[in-house]
Amino acid sequence: MGTNYYVIQRNDYKKYMSMLDHINTINFDKLKEELDDIIYIYYSEMINAICYGDIYCKYKEDINKIKEIISEETSNLKTSLALEITPYEILGHRKIHIGKSSAGWLFCFQYQNNETCKWNNYKEVFDWLYKNTIENEDYYIIDEYNEIITYQDFKNKVDEKQKDPKNLANPENFYYCDNVGGYRFALGDFG
Repeated sequence: MGTNYYVIQRNDYKKYMSMLDHINTINFDKLKEELDDIIYIYYSEMINAICYGDIYCKYKEDINKIKEIISEETSNLKTSLALEITPYEILGHRKIHIGKSSAGWLFCFQYQNNETCKWNNYKEVFDWLYKNTIENEDYYIIDEYNEIITYQDFKNKVDEKQKDPKNLANPENFYYCDNVGGYRFALGDFG
């Protein structure tokens, strides 16, 4: 467990948040009523088509289970949409993984070498972040919960983890990661 951090273009983030706002305007109670009506009609037609009016039809129980499952899923529609539609699914190719903060460990950065950014050490990470989140204001730093983190707050969080005696004492800090000037770096998306 831990928290992943990303950079995302501000325009992409705004589009994503606008979409979430739109989802929140949907009247899911009304939508559920309409879906329940459709399910009832479809259910009735299915019973008639399969059972031919036989009230003791052996398939009625299976059809009732299907109806319950569909009805339950429509009840959870708003929650499902809010949880399933994440920036990663929509904007994953534009979102860049900075790294992960986990309890008891030093912060672990992900090496980056792509057309948007390149970093291989602590200084390069924070130079890029400063230039693109403060100077140019092209990107936001966000956590995996879609919350915006300021450059300074993120830097403080990383620096605090780097000074924490418990984190420093972890003998496995560099077991799975490279030691780049005392900072953890890893290849691939380990989030």
